[in-house]
Amino acid sequence: MRDRYREFYDSFRWDVPARFNIGTACCGRHAHERSRVALHWEDEGGAAAAYTFRDLQQQANRLSNALAGLGVKRGDRVGIVLPQRPETAIAHIACYQMGAVAMPLSVLFGPDALEYRLQNSETIAAFDLIREEWLIEPDELDGAAAVFQRRLEDSHPLHR
Repeated sequence: MRDRYREFYDSFRWDVPARFNIGTACCGRHAHERSRVALHWEDEGGAAAAYTFRDLQQQANRLSNALAGLGVKRGDRVGIVLPQRPETAIAHIACYQMGAVAMPLSVLFGPDALEYRLQNSETIAAFDLIREEWLIEPDELDGAAAVFQRRLEDSHPLHR
């Protein structure tokens, strides 16, 4: 059998519309279906929840509006330092639908590596919803960047 990789590679073309929003493609276009489940989630303790596309979209809209109110706009970079939780999906959808650039990050990088990535990417906001302390002291960041945090008190902190 002959290797056809180069042939396939050379003939491949992305077919992305001129006006495409991944937030709409992943969630928004399904949000009108009130009962269509988008996400089943269970934590380490066994607490479980089901989220519909409508639930995710409503929360993403709230978060997009909050980010816009803080000055985040299309093209701005937003760091997302979150574990695998529904809030992580909501943060990504919120960024995508407003045209912000979502930057997935991990606490496994450590403070120095996170600070480097946040400063050198010109990130203007970052989410850290699981720590009680700052990942990076706000005064250590160059002006524009701010780290937003909120302690997770229950399994649905964005539904308060």
